[in-house]
Amino acid sequence: MLSQRKFVVELLAKAGMLNANSAPTPMILQKLTSGSDKLLPDAQQCRSIVGSLLYVCHTCPDIAFSINRVAQFMHAPCESHLVAVKRILCYLVGTIDYGLVFTAGRSSGRSITAFADADLGRGRGSVVQALLDDLKEDQQEVPVIWCDNKSTVALSMHVNYVPTSHQVVDGLTKPLRE
Repeated sequence: MLSQRKFVVELLAKAGMLNANSAPTPMILQKLTSGSDKLLPDAQQCRSIVGSLLYVCHTCPDIAFSINRVAQFMHAPCESHLVAVKRILCYLVGTIDYGLVFTAGRSSGRSITAFADADLGRGRGSVVQALLDDLKEDQQEVPVIWCDNKSTVALSMHVNYVPTSHQVVDGLTKPLRE
């Protein structure tokens, strides 16, 4: 198993978070923006932790997106960015014993604990975010995109037969009346 347990423990100690509670996800729900609150007095420490987290990404790809988002604001980190960095560290507290397993040939009998798809949902989320930005709508939180097909299933459950003679328009054969 390929992991960086020792490095992560040292990083948690450096950040003073060895005894922190674990978090279920590495990302906070609030939208990260630049200049949203006051700048950190010690930005160097925050930058150092983010740099170390970028290194941890090699064995923890599930934190890559979160670190990427935080790293975009390291030119002038604010308190909200430090909160996001601490959230990633709390996530690492709960996943410190996880790692990458490479086997040759046959399965080792281990199961997948985490799966990282770096582009899953990005298409929908980035389109919504770009639209809101173009409309100059200030969003304090990241839009949550729920994906389901319950409404489609509900529509298909209530299908009624309508004879062609009673249909106002049959899109394939009849033109609209003027």
